[in-house]
Amino acid sequence: MNMTRLNDVQFSEDPHVNDLLKSLTIIILATLISSTLYDIGLRVENILMIYAVSILIIVTETQKLLWGVLSAVLCLLLFNFFFTEPRYTLMMDDANHYASLAIFLAAAFLVSTLTTKLKNQVEISRKNEEMTNKLYKMASGYLNLSDKDELVRYSQNCITGLVSKKCRIYLAEEAKESFEELRWCFGNSIPCGFREVKFRSSDKRWLPIKSSHNTVGVLEIQMEGKELSKEEALCLHTAMSQTALALEHNIMRQTEEENRLEIEKEKLRSNLLRSVSHDIRTPLTSIAGSASFLADSFETLDKESTKSLLCDIERDASWLNDMVSNLLNLTRIQDGKIPIKRSNEVVDDVINAAVEHSSKHLGSHRLSVEKPKDIMLVPMDGQLITQVLVNLLDNALKHTDPESSIIVRVKARKNKAVFDVIDDGPGIPKDLKENIFDNFVTGNAGSGDMARGTGLGLSIAKSIVEAHGGTISVKNRPSGGTVFSFWLPCEGVKEND
Repeated sequence: MNMTRLNDVQFSEDPHVNDLLKSLTIIILATLISSTLYDIGLRVENILMIYAVSILIIVTETQKLLWGVLSAVLCLLLFNFFFTEPRYTLMMDDANHYASLAIFLAAAFLVSTLTTKLKNQVEISRKNEEMTNKLYKMASGYLNLSDKDELVRYSQNCITGLVSKKCRIYLAEEAKESFEELRWCFGNSIPCGFREVKFRSSDKRWLPIKSSHNTVGVLEIQMEGKELSKEEALCLHTAMSQTALALEHNIMRQTEEENRLEIEKEKLRSNLLRSVSHDIRTPLTSIAGSASFLADSFETLDKESTKSLLCDIERDASWLNDMVSNLLNLTRIQDGKIPIKRSNEVVDDVINAAVEHSSKHLGSHRLSVEKPKDIMLVPMDGQLITQVLVNLLDNALKHTDPESSIIVRVKARKNKAVFDVIDDGPGIPKDLKENIFDNFVTGNAGSGDMARGTGLGLSIAKSIVEAHGGTISVKNRPSGGTVFSFWLPCEGVKEND
């Protein structure tokens, strides 16, 4: 049997019996080897070295000083019994043997003590290295987390693995309104529960998670009637510090994001007020002027002039109505409350509604529609998608010459309904293309009344399409003009050209 591998051998389920049998086995082997070597002439002083090695092996295998000391005493007796004169007695006729045995016993005790300490230090170093690696992995894992709930779950799992006890983290909002022990721990920022001053009879322990400024949460540990070791307590303290730091950074990021959004909202409100006040003034002035002129000159105006003034009033009022509709949609989008009432809609009906709405602004533009021969049913909010098409058509009318052509086309592609609004205008400049769907972005519009715009139509169109689970894009045509395309998910439609 290889004595250096006895640690893999289990003689008994009882660890004490197992250590005893290991020790006896090693001593018996050492005695047999010594007896063989003694018979071939080995000096007794060298046999003491064999027993010394066996004691070193016993201490290494059992990892206990007690078995080393007991083995040293037993080896001393066996050496005296088998290898000193008179043999097979516990008597010795040479006084030098007494000195040798005393030195052997002292050396055996010293070796056992040093070996045990070394083994303990190696084990502590191994555990420290393991804990350090776990803490390093824990800290590295925080780099990929931004959501607070994911961060809490990750911290719970890491701490549970570190201390081998079930843990749960309560954040500040939950801790303030939870059970008494949790509220007390959070409010006082002092540990309580298992073997602590407060609530010491509980089997759980609650520890405050403290950041540099305040308490951000509470850690609950199921102690299971057993205290943490010094190494586990130190490791837990470090892990909690990492958790507190990660939570604090998360809160700071959220605060920065909220501040940024608030600044953006204020900027948006300012731009909106500036844009709306400027754009409303022109049609209101026109309406007021036309209405005033009609009231003052109603009796003297001919029928054609009266009709022309009324058409101007109707056109400006319609424009104001569309702008107010876009502003209301913008408000809902900002609040995240776009109401999507999805149902199977006939695509022809949606396109016809958009064309009819935009036809009053056509002027000399030529508008054509390309639709599939078969009826297409697409799940959508018909009113909102009509608004998208109206906004795209209005954009084409504003930014193309009066004699230009505009095409509305729809087709089915791989479980998608694809809508295109195509014009043969000047196209979109490169510097404007990347931000074309942002709020208040306007290009160089055409002349006359159609040049008016708040720069909200395309932004609202994008939000509505994305709320349906689709995407919208724009590209310039090689032959001149622009294509605005968006698609909506649509299962089971037949692909067509």
